[in-house]
Amino acid sequence: MGALYQSFSHVKEEAEFRTHTDDRLTAIESTLRTIQASQMPKKVLGELGMLNVTELAKNLPALRKVAEQPPSEVRPTETAVEAVAVKLRQVNENAPDYWPTVLQFIQFASAGLSPDVPPRNSPYVTKMDDVYISGGGMPLDGRVLILKNGRLENLAIRNSRIVFSGPMVLINVTFINCAFDFEFPNESSQPLPSPYVRRTVQQLLASGIVSAHVSSGG
Repeated sequence: MGALYQSFSHVKEEAEFRTHTDDRLTAIESTLRTIQASQMPKKVLGELGMLNVTELAKNLPALRKVAEQPPSEVRPTETAVEAVAVKLRQVNENAPDYWPTVLQFIQFASAGLSPDVPPRNSPYVTKMDDVYISGGGMPLDGRVLILKNGRLENLAIRNSRIVFSGPMVLINVTFINCAFDFEFPNESSQPLPSPYVRRTVQQLLASGIVSAHVSSGG
């Protein structure tokens, strides 16, 4: 009986040692990716897309470092972006640095996949505050659209820079080849983004960003 107990004890200790070793290796690999991200962001982005959800959660610092690089220099592919986006949706939202990383990633990825949208300082700016638009009737393509308050529904918006700056209600809105920015006055001081931001972000990730379908409220 004593020999059997010792055998079980040995197996348990070996499993614990192996788990501890695996965790240390994962931590080392994550640190190395974070260091490499500023020198080889495209390579690191590709590696991140091949990780499983648990591993990606431990590599959020590396992803954020990639997303801090100029999109025009990294030129991320749609395949690489989608591989990361689909897993980001499954990462625990309470993981350290999750929301800052996700917001940075969406801005980086959308700018990289849609490089020809107007810049933020473009003269073609439409501020949408207290408006209601359904099914067209207003030129919304190829512009900087600042979404603040109101309601947009049954629209397809193309080749525009979308600036989320308020709880604009979106119903059945598709963004095609658009870049996304987030400018909420008090969000940076909050531990979590508002429910509106979280809901919108999850839908952007689910859509693959380059052709994003959003319904954010009613």
